[in-house]
Order: sequence, then structure tokens, then C-alpha cells
Amino acid sequence: MTDKPTRKTRTVLTQDQLNELAELSLDGATFSEMAAILGIDKSTLSRNPKYREVIDRSRAHLNVQLRKTQIRLALGGDVAMLKWLGRALLGQDTEQAPSVTVNVGEREEIDVVQDADNRINAAFEARKNSMN
Repeated sequence: MTDKPTRKTRTVLTQDQLNELAELSLDGATFSEMAAILGIDKSTLSRNPKYREVIDRSRAHLNVQLRKTQIRLALGGDVAMLKWLGRALLGQDTEQAPSVTVNVGEREEIDVVQDADNRINAAFEARKNSMN
């Protein structure tokens, strides 16, 4: 008698499980978390093109929602978010901004870049306060 290798049965998710997979992915769950909640092996999620498509589409929606929220915060006057988005989306690097010093009087000098940054921060704070 020869021992035949046992064949692993394929996991097929129901429509309800697919909907839950989409929700979990939209909530930012990891593959391990989604697999544990659905009671399946995590490799099933990464190898099955249909399941992978559901996850990828949900994560794309999550990314768009996060970006929209970040932009809304920045436009609402959140200076830290505005600076972060400037670096992330526009490639701006405030850490390497040039320092331009101007003589205004005999002994007074102004760092123009820092002064502009301070004025922008003050303007956003004023706008933020006026919206509250």
C-alpha cells in the first residue's frame, strides 16, 4: 500500500466573509489579523488573486481617506500637517531651507527664512482661531 500525499483543500470565502475581508482591510488590519479573524491561513489571502484584489482595493480607499483627512487638517490650519504634507507630497524640505540674513540696522539682523516661517505659522494660527 502506498501513501498518497494528502491534498490541501482550497479555502473559499463566502460573500459575507469577503465583505468582512474588505471591511477589515479598510480598517487597516494586517494580513495576520484578517486571517485570524476569518479563521483561515494568512497565505490564503496573499496567494488568492480574488482575495488580494479585495484587500488592495480596500487599502487604496483607506489611503485616499487618510490623505483627504490630512489635507483637510492642513487647510484648516494645522501647521505641523501642512509642513508634513509639503515634505511628503511636494518634496519640500524645511530642514534644509537656506538661511538668508539681512542687515536692518547697525546691529540688528533678521533671518528672512525663519521670519517668513514665523509669519506663516502666525497666520495659520490666526485663521484656525477665527474658525473656532
